[in-house]
Amino acid sequence: MKYVAVGVAVFLVVLAARAWLLDLDPEPGVSVEGIVLELEGDLTGVQYFVVMDSDGERYTFTPAAGLTFHGGPLSHLRDHITSGQSVFVVYETAADGSLVAVEVGDA
Repeated sequence: MKYVAVGVAVFLVVLAARAWLLDLDPEPGVSVEGIVLELEGDLTGVQYFVVMDSDGERYTFTPAAGLTFHGGPLSHLRDHITSGQSVFVVYETAADGSLVAVEVGDA
């Protein structure tokens, strides 16, 4: 029983450290669906991208480290600018208010 309590305590410390180190809101899972309007970056990396939802609201996202588009380069979003095909973005809000994309895919 003692080992279970220690395991739970370690898990909680790691979880808290992750939220603190990433400097992200601990309530992930907010999402938006829309069209990609803008992307800054190339095949080696994307600095940010902008999505507009059906209400006309624009969201500027910074990609989380290692974020891909279905396992491929995030720069695939540039194809969505050309085609107008919608995407979904799951994001978290950083402490400074910026939006950090943690998942992106076809809508």
